[in-house]
Amino acid sequence: MEGRVAMELRDRAAMEAVVPEGGGAFVLCLDTSASMIGQPELAAKTITFLLASRAMQECRPLALLAFSGAVDVPRRVLVMPQGTRTGVGGMESHQGRVAGLRALFDLLCGRFGGGTDLRQPMDMAMDLIEQEEPFRNADIVLVSDGVFALNDTMVDRLNVARERQGVHVHGVMLGGGGIYNSDNGVAFHQLCDEGQLHSVNLNAMDW
Repeated sequence: MEGRVAMELRDRAAMEAVVPEGGGAFVLCLDTSASMIGQPELAAKTITFLLASRAMQECRPLALLAFSGAVDVPRRVLVMPQGTRTGVGGMESHQGRVAGLRALFDLLCGRFGGGTDLRQPMDMAMDLIEQEEPFRNADIVLVSDGVFALNDTMVDRLNVARERQGVHVHGVMLGGGGIYNSDNGVAFHQLCDEGQLHSVNLNAMDW
């Protein structure tokens, strides 16, 4: 695992650098499980707001998926540039930056809690990428503390999308120093592209 963390995010400029390059659409998955309550939750909401705001500023299609346990359906918010189609897959859809920011604030005001099931948001992300024109070739950004499990079906489907559509997975991992040598980080390292897992040491930042 050593060497797989691209950088430690210490300021706003570094956090915004996580936004996928190229100007295209991306899917932002936010872990809202109980293990994120406290400092990780505050950090995750701050980072999600910065990344989503950057996407809206650049008029990029954005899908926000806030997820927790297997029994909880992920909150799904779609933000599209002004004048584009918004009716995608039954998702809560908004057009333009103002409406998008309102929806983002509403999502981020929700409470965190529950278990962690990454399968649902990843399936939704892959459905968007495979089936919806604005999100073909979109990248995925995952904000989490890394306390989740992977399964072979999820990984296989993602690898096919990588090969066929050039999909990339970027990660923002929240935790204290040394978490990257723990079991919590193993799945995160396996999920993200080489050099695209970024870390946030909550012990070193004032949230």
